[in-house]
Amino acid sequence: MNRTSSFTLALLLSLFGCGGDDDGSSGDGGGADADVDPAAPDVAFRITDLDLRDPHAYAFLGACNDVTEVENDDFQTQIEEDNEGPDNSDNPDGLLDLNGLAVFRPLDQSAHDVILEVLLGADCTAPIESTSCTKGDASSIMATGANDTAAACDVVLADTTKGDYDPGFEPAPAPCFAAAAPEGILEFGAFQLSEVAGAATYDGDPATGLIHGVLRGFLNEAYADATTITLPVLGDKPLSSLLPGGTDCCADHDDRDSDSDGASGWYVYLTFTAAEVTYSE
Repeated sequence: MNRTSSFTLALLLSLFGCGGDDDGSSGDGGGADADVDPAAPDVAFRITDLDLRDPHAYAFLGACNDVTEVENDDFQTQIEEDNEGPDNSDNPDGLLDLNGLAVFRPLDQSAHDVILEVLLGADCTAPIESTSCTKGDASSIMATGANDTAAACDVVLADTTKGDYDPGFEPAPAPCFAAAAPEGILEFGAFQLSEVAGAATYDGDPATGLIHGVLRGFLNEAYADATTITLPVLGDKPLSSLLPGGTDCCADHDDRDSDSDGASGWYVYLTFTAAEVTYSE
């Protein structure tokens, strides 16, 4: 595969994957009921803040530079503004540029079980203050898991984080949920993540937002080697060149992991917050 994209779009895939109960997540105690109330409403939450936490991204510009915060700032701009149209044109199209949704089907915080749909690339109107969303051409996966009113919800797998990146991140405090789509593949453009998982704390009851969120997904190294991205000044590079241990990455450490099948790559972790949004199919 040889596909040109911005690094921001490359990371976009790793952003919004939610999922993980039997796939390295915790969050299966403290729910009041074993069954979801069928009368409870479906509720959608849109990502309002997103930050790559592990691994960091590096690029050589005279020296080896950690460019993670530059990318995080770019995420925020795309979440909040309409500066691009379809196909990454420079003409605003009335839609916010970066949209990830978690749609709880339904939202029942008193139940044990959690069922949600994760959407990447939904259509959410600008400006952000009055945004509403539709599914549009979004890709989606279904995730299942559990609520927990007593203990923190954690989707971090052992020995898959460097541990000394600053700032770090912690499991989502209760009341929270953790959910997973262990067999699903999250796709956005040329990019793919497997073993997607997510956890977050409910903000309110009923919740009007999600806080202390952590997202996880696995990026296969062979796939990253074969995916070309376009970087300012540097031109076309393999996606893997930005990640420690990847092809020609300038970082002096190696953040590569192995997935559940033993394939080499990176478990990608991002933190997030989300706010309730009006949503229609």
